[in-house]
Amino acid sequence: METDSPNTRPPADEAADCFGDLFPDFSKLEYNRRAEGQAFDVLVESCGVGVQRKTITFKPEGWAKCAASPKFDECYRLSVAKLLLELKLDRYT
Repeated sequence: METDSPNTRPPADEAADCFGDLFPDFSKLEYNRRAEGQAFDVLVESCGVGVQRKTITFKPEGWAKCAASPKFDECYRLSVAKLLLELKLDRYT
């Protein structure tokens, strides 16, 4: 999924490199490999057939750093929009 188009990120001098990345990129999720976001990580464990465990890890330090940013509200909204689009696209692949 293209996330670096000019319309999704504010100018470089206004936002951190992580803008819109509070959550992991679920479109690139792989079994047994941690997917990392700025404030949350996800791990889906599989051995053989099916999924044995799904783990979501909250990263309080990452959340606090993001929440302290003056662009937090915009970043949060973009992160949620990306998450919703990834979930919707997952139904069609």
